[in-house]
Amino acid sequence: MNFSFIKTIRLLFLGAGFPLLLLATPLSAKAKDQVTPVLSRILASPQAVLGSDGNYHLAYEILLTNASKAPWQLSAVNVLKQSGPSPVIQKFSGKQIPKIFSDLSERSPTDKLGPGQSGLLFLTLSFPDKSSIPREITHRFDFTHSGRLLSLGGPPTQVHLQDPILIGTPLKGKKWVAGDGCCQSHRHVRAALPINGQLFLAQRYAIDWEQLSDTDQIFTGDPKLVESYQCYGKEVIAIADAKVVKAIDLYADQVPGKLPDGIELDQADGNHVVLEIQPGVYALYAHLKKGSLLVRDGDRVQKGQVLAKIGNSGNTSEPHLHFHLMDSPSPLASNGLPYRLEQFDLLGKLPSTAAFDQGAAEGNPLKILQVSLPGPHRDQLPLDLVVVSFP
Repeated sequence: MNFSFIKTIRLLFLGAGFPLLLLATPLSAKAKDQVTPVLSRILASPQAVLGSDGNYHLAYEILLTNASKAPWQLSAVNVLKQSGPSPVIQKFSGKQIPKIFSDLSERSPTDKLGPGQSGLLFLTLSFPDKSSIPREITHRFDFTHSGRLLSLGGPPTQVHLQDPILIGTPLKGKKWVAGDGCCQSHRHVRAALPINGQLFLAQRYAIDWEQLSDTDQIFTGDPKLVESYQCYGKEVIAIADAKVVKAIDLYADQVPGKLPDGIELDQADGNHVVLEIQPGVYALYAHLKKGSLLVRDGDRVQKGQVLAKIGNSGNTSEPHLHFHLMDSPSPLASNGLPYRLEQFDLLGKLPSTAAFDQGAAEGNPLKILQVSLPGPHRDQLPLDLVVVSFP
């Protein structure tokens, strides 16, 4: 082993006098080897899903790790397609970076990547039709340090263009709010967790379903009572013919108003049901009411069958149904999958997450804004904060 060569590489890689490096595209088999002080890895290849706004959406994450001693500032992220006259699909730069990038340990918005630090990029791309979605995408990251520019290419990734699984609705009734849904919200879409030695994002397409009353309120009466909430006790139903792989019915409802303190990891979902829809596709129904589960491990259920009732168990601040699909039976150690609902009526949309949170905290009537595509929708994913009715 040539230790002097390794020492030279370490000086280039880690030294204070870092040279200008330029690598605008991923390395090919014939390209010269390049030192890459910042490493990049895509957590999971994205899959296009048709949203309730009529556009196709890709939601995915890139882990960036600074393997050098130099602090780098991320100044631009270019999403590129592999061919065509205009390779740049979308560019994020300047003040946009902290909105899509966060430190891995603190989970705080930033555009900095210190020595040895890692951070996560949360990217969402939208396309007007399926034909405009590239089959493969790659990335170019621009970093700066002490006036020096570092431009690094990321590895290419395939885009899954097959339609996501089509499922029935998990609820019935009117005025359901898709809380913290795809794709610009933070609480689910950015809930990456280090579990069992890996980084997982099971909640990438999760929705917290809460219901509005006839007066557009989340609750009426005493906010400390679960019975005051419009959705409490409502039935949750099987989205497909499936097998029950897990049914937990142990935990009492939490007192609404705040998240519980010191809850254990295995209690985060509270009472919950996991269904195996098909090999490699599982559905989670979480925060269910104790004593309401009508199924047990190993049961076979039919589409539309009542499984349980909405409660307030686990890591939750008010009654709701947390629902998502994933690629393993573990609600946390899995990759979140996109899906489409067979049918729903789109009524409108709430103004913002802040308005939604205020309504959940104070019980004031929520304003429902008009949307461009109201009425019946089929084979689509309800997007964040839309208000829908289910048959």
